[in-house]
Amino acid sequence: MTQALPNEQPLFRAEPLRAASAGRAYSLIRLFEMGLDQRRWNEFVRRVSRADKSGGVIMIQDSRGAAHAVFAWRVAPSLRGERVLSVNDMVVGSLPGRALCESLIDAVNALALEHDCLSIEIESAAPGVGPCRETMNARGFTLVEGARFSARVNAA
Repeated sequence: MTQALPNEQPLFRAEPLRAASAGRAYSLIRLFEMGLDQRRWNEFVRRVSRADKSGGVIMIQDSRGAAHAVFAWRVAPSLRGERVLSVNDMVVGSLPGRALCESLIDAVNALALEHDCLSIEIESAAPGVGPCRETMNARGFTLVEGARFSARVNAA
């Protein structure tokens, strides 16, 4: 996800969450959704993670496995007949620098490419995406309304 020097691990990596591993991201989620108990979080991850791989939950973690960002995703059709990667329930921890946000956007873009999507829509309640607004703008995302961003997929 993030550029690394040869023989060096990237700072962050994306990993799909399943119901069995949902607890690894629960402490991060609780920072933003204080009323959400672990049972409901596990149910959400189970419900969103589709067997046909057309949706799921992704966790951005550091080399120790600590969660720093989480988002739900699904592939959806658009009126234009294109496949759209729809991202919601995004939670991003606040760290200095741009490495976390760059890794997050790389993960979203990689999912869109993997599923032949031509565009990406990210909808997140504030402050979920707050730390990444500047990076998202620099990477071609446009604030459409409220906390909804849109971009064409970057195949580079």
